[in-house]
Amino acid sequence: MIKIIALILTFFLSGCASFLQAPITRNKPVNHYLPWAQRKAQLNTLQSWQANGNIAIHANKGSGANASFNWQQIQRNYQLRLFGPFGIQSILLSGNPQQVTLFTRNQVISADNAESLLAQQTGLHLPVSQLYYWLRGLPAPQLRYTICLDAYNRLLKLRQSGWRIEYLHYTNIGKSYSQQWNFRQGAAKMSNRSVYGIHEECELSGNTAENSSAKSMDIPDQIVLSNPQWKIRILITHWDIN
Repeated sequence: MIKIIALILTFFLSGCASFLQAPITRNKPVNHYLPWAQRKAQLNTLQSWQANGNIAIHANKGSGANASFNWQQIQRNYQLRLFGPFGIQSILLSGNPQQVTLFTRNQVISADNAESLLAQQTGLHLPVSQLYYWLRGLPAPQLRYTICLDAYNRLLKLRQSGWRIEYLHYTNIGKSYSQQWNFRQGAAKMSNRSVYGIHEECELSGNTAENSSAKSMDIPDQIVLSNPQWKIRILITHWDIN
């Protein structure tokens, strides 16, 4: 097992997560307002999709790993493929909520927990089960969460399962837009938004809400996850919605 971890990390470790530091060209903002309940229902209709991009997993103690990824989702079945630099090494995680299998160059290993399997065999810490929801801009159901919404009722910040998730940028049917914001804890003013959700107070700067057709869909393409041990940066370069 030590040899497997050493081989994979040799190709994945790059010391720092730099791919999100490059400036991103943004088109004219196109903002779409929906009530939060309606937005959640809309995003939950996405059952089959594919996302390509880059991911950086950085331990707070200093070590880090960069990779390209491809996530294919068909109903509750998924395939997550991670590619090392220049395509030298890749791993495939294939599973569903009941079972997951890790394919490496030398082994095929199955387990009932994706996070533990990935960490034990590769040294990479990734909340795979929750990412099924977080990538789409949704909190995972049946788990307590705290959210901060923007003026269009898109997630800005989410706290769940010990992770803090920040949504830095969204895309809408191929049109990019950004939202500038400031966040402050709403300790004095909190209101229940659902059984499991608390909407915190947000302070926005920049755009104001405008009504638009619910036919369009806003999906995240820049996300940062962090907890006391890890920081994960995700840049989605292509969404394919079926």
